[in-house]
Amino acid sequence: MNIAPFYGTFDDMTGSLSFDAADPSKSTLEASIKVDSVHTHNDKRNGHLKSPDFFNAAKFPTMTFKSKSFAKSGENMFDVKGDLTIHGVTKEITVKLEKTGSGSVPQMGERIGFGTEFTLKRSDYGITFMPDGLGDEVKVAIGIEAGKN
Repeated sequence: MNIAPFYGTFDDMTGSLSFDAADPSKSTLEASIKVDSVHTHNDKRNGHLKSPDFFNAAKFPTMTFKSKSFAKSGENMFDVKGDLTIHGVTKEITVKLEKTGSGSVPQMGERIGFGTEFTLKRSDYGITFMPDGLGDEVKVAIGIEAGKN
């Protein structure tokens, strides 16, 4: 009821990252998240989020992001522009992606990490249930770790 935030994760996602440190404009990022994997530590709330009131997981089983451009914007910082599709609605967004680390990990090989935090308006994606009671803005935090093929 717009009193305190609650937190959740999506537990089933896949993606690909091609990062070119010498020429970041050649980099690409794609991700797909299964909506049915939403997890908030409350089964009743999880079910409601999967319902037509919110994500409508039966009709829109995945959320996706596909980058269109990747540009260096500072030390270990990149502006990644791409199409985000949620609830069947596609919007172009730009996220600030921070390179958080890289290195060789025993038994896993070369790894690279990125992170971002941004805010979306759920109404921009057609999710309009109880805007006054729940608020319209959703804070999103994403961590990415990728390996070298």
